Amino acid sequence: MMMSESRYEKYFSYLLKNEFAFLCAKEDLGCFPPLNLSWESSSKIDSIIIDINECSNYDYANITNDISRLRSKVIQLRIFSIKGKKDIADIISIFSKTDTKSLEVIFPNKEGVNVEFIKEIIDNNSKVTSLFITGSPNKEPSDYKQATVRYTADKITNESSCGIISKAYFVCHLNTFCESQNFNTCLNKKISIDINGNIKNCPSRTQSFGNIRNMTIKEAMEHPDFKKLWGISKDQIDVCKDCEFRHMCTDCRDYIKDPQNIYSQPTKCNYNPYIAKWEGEEGYVSVEECGTYSREKGYVVDDEKVNVLNLELWGS
Repeated sequence: MMMSESRYEKYFSYLLKNEFAFLCAKEDLGCFPPLNLSWESSSKIDSIIIDINECSNYDYANITNDISRLRSKVIQLRIFSIKGKKDIADIISIFSKTDTKSLEVIFPNKEGVNVEFIKEIIDNNSKVTSLFITGSPNKEPSDYKQATVRYTADKITNESSCGIISKAYFVCHLNTFCESQNFNTCLNKKISIDINGNIKNCPSRTQSFGNIRNMTIKEAMEHPDFKKLWGISKDQIDVCKDCEFRHMCTDCRDYIKDPQNIYSQPTKCNYNPYIAKWEGEEGYVSVEECGTYSREKGYVVDDEKVNVLNLELWGS
């Protein structure tokens, strides 16, 4: 859809007013070389997800050395269910001894999980940078020492809670933007250990590369399929490749609309980039109403219908 001259003027006026752009003389353009979008990481693995519930019976302490050898920047510990607050504290203490810069912990609200308990966790574990308490009365996020503490009334009881695409999870950071150009920001340089000890790319995926009880993470990473999905960028994924938010979005390659098409759009995305509307906003329609899916061609936009919808929503 072509924009009228007045809409162009409004668009550039908005960019200038909000300091997203500025005017300069043509002869000064050489002072602004293209941004270097290359991305590298010195770590074999950048982040690890470890899922635990009351039935998990692999040896946590035994795998910390294995994890430390990877020199992962972030470990996310997701405790879905546990007997009591002492068990929570003990597990956090074990994983805080790993060689990582940041330990993020998600755990359920239990009797005795109060401000004093939270402060004690942070005081005793200097690598804890984030605590996310589920099944709790909603409170405003708070900071204590090196950590941010957040609460949600939602109960996160298993791995199916992941894969949600939301503005709240956008990462506005140059590193993520550069990584997203050629890699999948959900799976690239990431590994997980599910509640049963299975080593996977993501806890929700069915494919396992071995079990932590009898295999090291390094051995699992030698499987030929282990890195297969790392290079699927947002510019290759149906619908996502047309979305203005694609390089700040974390994606999901497990919960997708067509499980037989690895380039399919995430199922849990409720944004329509063709009309710039989120589900729940006035005028929203799903992407299914703006085009068609096929196994051969993937998603094909109906340009004529999209033009009509945008005229109705936004005018000429």
